[in-house]
Amino acid sequence: MFIGGCRSTPVNDLNNQSIPPGLSIAQVSKAILKAGNTRGWLMNKVEEGHIVAEIHVRSHFAAVDIRYNEKNYHISYRDSDNLKYDGQNIHKKYNQWVNNLNLDIHNSLLINTL
Repeated sequence: MFIGGCRSTPVNDLNNQSIPPGLSIAQVSKAILKAGNTRGWLMNKVEEGHIVAEIHVRSHFAAVDIRYNEKNYHISYRDSDNLKYDGQNIHKKYNQWVNNLNLDIHNSLLINTL
């Protein structure tokens, strides 16, 4: 997870990520929290339907809002430090971290439907 170079890319918010049918809001919350913790994100449930996730990699920091219900979830930029965020673009590693988090959430939700 080394941040090298100065490559930046547009922030990629992930909207309307599908949740498998039949899961309760409590199951969705638990799956999201577990996925984030497994990947090394610090997960803070603000309220039902809203989790703030933070990741610290050496001197770099990123935070995202995860809003969810029984049908879908959204991961959106919240804050960062030392990732050269300019209001639109950010270091490319940010999107990689968020995409990995999204994949882990997706897999965790699928496991809960088995």
